[in-house]
Amino acid sequence: MLMLLDYLEPPGRYEGLDILAPQISFAQQNIHSRYPNFNFNLADVYNHFYHPTGKQSADAYSFPFADSSFDVVYAASLFTHLVPSDTANYFKESRRVLRQGGQCLFSFFVLDYYRGRGHSLRPFFEFEYPVHSCDGVATSTPDIPENLIAYKLTLIEQSAEQAGLKVKQVIPGLWSNTHTLGVTEQDLIVFEAV
Repeated sequence: MLMLLDYLEPPGRYEGLDILAPQISFAQQNIHSRYPNFNFNLADVYNHFYHPTGKQSADAYSFPFADSSFDVVYAASLFTHLVPSDTANYFKESRRVLRQGGQCLFSFFVLDYYRGRGHSLRPFFEFEYPVHSCDGVATSTPDIPENLIAYKLTLIEQSAEQAGLKVKQVIPGLWSNTHTLGVTEQDLIVFEAV
């Protein structure tokens, strides 16, 4: 987001969402005060690992924005902490706020690239535990799946399609030690609103 500060000028705007109040407060005080077209909104959404006192369920949360009001939706290290029902809702909400032809850039851990214990960049990226009742999803911590979650690409594609999004490109990350070149640790997926 910081890279956009000198790029995104009014009437363009940035609307950030986060479940952590200190981060929102910091951004409002230190970024919004200097760049008024950058706004930051607290989403009081429950997450077992990051926000256990959240009052709203992620699988029913509605983004506080009008339909078709954005050209781009970006989420870094969000879907790596969401169970499938939450992911499905966030895909649906992302599509709702996107204009036709708009695009999303989301980061994931794509389970297809996981080669098993001892092969990832770090032990932290080992997805040995299936998430209950959901084929194609695994976690590194079975007691708290939201700590770190990986998805099979076919499940991502199916969930996206049900929401009106189409996978346009997958850019592998470095976490799996499967690819020699990557932009970030996590895998990046570009979606388009259809």
